[in-house]
Amino acid sequence: MKTLLRINGFILILCLNVACADSTEEAAQPVAEGATAAAADSTARDSGADATADAAKANGMLMPIDGSSLEAFDASLAEIKKNSTTTDYTTLENAIEYLLVYDLSAKRSRAKLAERLNGQTGQQVIERVESRRN
Repeated sequence: MKTLLRINGFILILCLNVACADSTEEAAQPVAEGATAAAADSTARDSGADATADAAKANGMLMPIDGSSLEAFDASLAEIKKNSTTTDYTTLENAIEYLLVYDLSAKRSRAKLAERLNGQTGQQVIERVESRRN
């Protein structure tokens, strides 16, 4: 049983690392050699706009989860998804799946887990899982 728990924990760590690696690889891609200074400047402006959009979407992780019912839980997760980056939301989904398995008080029930997460933000849920792993 301990081996299974360690393997599942390791898989979660890998998923979180892959999600983080995707965002750093995009930032590390160099500008093509044939690009002109004007194209590089345009790319920089576009990246600034993307960064602003991503910053606005990062606020989705600060939205509280409504766990009053399963329908409300799913609706609040959909709202968080709309206002979050894909990477952040994937990390939140992985954290919720982790808690479904390892939070013994939830008893693998999505409804019970929703009640336990009621009022917490997506960021708090992710931090909760990270603290459990350590």
